[in-house]
Amino acid sequence: MLSTEETKPNRSDIMREEDYADNEPGCVVWGIVGIFGIFLSFAIVLVAGEAGVRQGADAGAKTAVAREQEFIARECEILPTQIAREQVELVGLRYDTWMQQGAIPLCAQPYIAQATQIYLNSLATATPMPSATLEATATSFPTELPTATAEIPIENAAPTSIYDLAGLLQEARDDLFEGNTVEAIRSLDAIIAIDPDYETATVNQLLFTSLTNRATFLYRSDGSLAEAIQLTNRAENYGDVQDLAFERTVAQYYLDAQGFLDVNYAAAIQQLNQVRAFASNYRNTNQLLFEQYIGYGDAFVVGGEPCRAVQQYDAALAMQQQPSLQIKRDEVQAQCNGTGLVATLDPNSTIDPNQPTATPTTGIAPVGQPGG
Repeated sequence: MLSTEETKPNRSDIMREEDYADNEPGCVVWGIVGIFGIFLSFAIVLVAGEAGVRQGADAGAKTAVAREQEFIARECEILPTQIAREQVELVGLRYDTWMQQGAIPLCAQPYIAQATQIYLNSLATATPMPSATLEATATSFPTELPTATAEIPIENAAPTSIYDLAGLLQEARDDLFEGNTVEAIRSLDAIIAIDPDYETATVNQLLFTSLTNRATFLYRSDGSLAEAIQLTNRAENYGDVQDLAFERTVAQYYLDAQGFLDVNYAAAIQQLNQVRAFASNYRNTNQLLFEQYIGYGDAFVVGGEPCRAVQQYDAALAMQQQPSLQIKRDEVQAQCNGTGLVATLDPNSTIDPNQPTATPTTGIAPVGQPGG
């Protein structure tokens, strides 16, 4: 009888040794394939990330361009009103800014002639300086006046400058130290006009400090915002204006609103609200906005839209409680409800929010007003 070991099947009984040929890829091959796959995955991630960044940058650039075009369109919309009012300073500031940016927008080019004309008109109406007049006397004069001549040996003349640039620079330093930024800017501008290469680093630094100090003073002391914006634009040529960029943005919105006041109530209200979004108590923005709400409401009353007028009066009352305005609002609300008399407002009259409201042409005047 055969033993268990002899009857136990072995590998040779099942498959021959030559059938075990190594036909499959080895560990080295699989390792190379795995490393290549890892590198390929990283490459795909990098390409996708770069595409995402590029797409985000493109979207940001398109948004910035759209905002800039919207801002330019708004400036062009205001421009005709400013020209009609002969606001030379504001009109000049807009064109100077456009020129510094490289080109005047197409929407502003048709107004160049009018802008130039109001500038020339402002020069023509400037008060002339008084001139001294000589009265004729009986004193006799010789028929020929002697002339003095001096011979200067040209070959020995040394080239000297009639300007004391070092003295001007020291004056600018002294003026800046004393807080007289206007004179400091004037002296530094004179140095640049005489010799642009004189102490360039020192002159530029002093000019940057003088421009920013002067602009800051104008922004925060109810000074000329147009001048402050212009000085800020100049200062940017010499350094980072930092917080003044924010001041300039708010001031530009405020100046834009001025062109719409009592002309385009909706635009004026929009601009003033943008100012308030940046600075809630900026100059007299709140009072101007209050008056524009009332003017807008009065315009709706004249146009026969009392319900829309109530909305404007409510907005004004939310800013400032005024008894006379509350009475006007209630009267117009009655008209909106169809239960009140239609008040007649003179479209040519100037609305003063501090004055009592006009009474209706018919009916009994409210209590507290003449005839009530």
